Amino acid sequence: MTVGVTLGERFDPARLDWPETNCYLDLWIELLLAWGLDPGPVLGFAASTQFEGDQFTFGRPSHDDLARLHGVSVHELTVYRPLLDHIAAQQAQGATVLAEVDAYHLPDTYGITYGAQHAKTTMAVLHHDPAAGRLDYIHNRARGTLAGADLPGALSGGAVLPPYVELARRGCPVLHGPALAAAARDALAVRLRRRPPGNQVSAFRTSLVRDGVRLAAGGTAGFHPYAFATYRMLGVTFQTLGQLTGWLQDAGDAGLDGVIEACRAGSSGAKAEQFRAARAVARGRAPEPGEPLDRAEAAWDAAFQGLAARYA
Repeated sequence: MTVGVTLGERFDPARLDWPETNCYLDLWIELLLAWGLDPGPVLGFAASTQFEGDQFTFGRPSHDDLARLHGVSVHELTVYRPLLDHIAAQQAQGATVLAEVDAYHLPDTYGITYGAQHAKTTMAVLHHDPAAGRLDYIHNRARGTLAGADLPGALSGGAVLPPYVELARRGCPVLHGPALAAAARDALAVRLRRRPPGNQVSAFRTSLVRDGVRLAAGGTAGFHPYAFATYRMLGVTFQTLGQLTGWLQDAGDAGLDGVIEACRAGSSGAKAEQFRAARAVARGRAPEPGEPLDRAEAAWDAAFQGLAARYA
């Protein structure tokens, strides 16, 4: 196997256009790394990204891929007791609990939502110590500790309905070497065959022109959630595909330089376009598609044509 980039470099936030993707994807990247597993092979889900009319697909690793490639089974956990009771029961079984919580109480979000804004997000429980009244967790790309009022606050969030909770259990067979690479290729091929037709950046361009006046009227407060669902999810799609393609190249698949470069161009184009749009909205103007979006649009065709020719 030839190694073009190390595992740490591929997922090093300092080297990425989008150091934070979304809470679920970031959590799984960090959790797999903590378990000594490479997130690269399970990133094929990005190949089926679609512009859904008002947002790009929220990227998340497939539970089937996690099970098949890395031996991790993921199931929904029925919450019928206090969540800490379930966490204790699953911890005793060696399982990891992934729970929707209130970011208002997550210390790692200090300066963003901690103590300032209620927001739904997902964390993974690393360890709960009832005697000490503390819980160690992974959230996004950070590790943190809940204690004091933050512990019950994060887990309940004042919600009337119980949160959505999953449990992740290791123990199934784990693939390595050529078998892992072959399974990752198969998973990517399935996504490529199921991908939506047409250039999804072109579809987004049409929507952006339609929604420009509304975005200008909504100001920066309304633009931020829109940017997360559109520009960031587009850029994350390119970045994730680039990470997967780089992993496949390191696993021995030659001739992927063009796809990797297209993914870089698409990722950086989406980021630059987001900055352009943010400046326009801050000045009360409707954002209009610019050269960076042109670059991302061309990169979409180049990346997917290259991947389809090789794997689909």
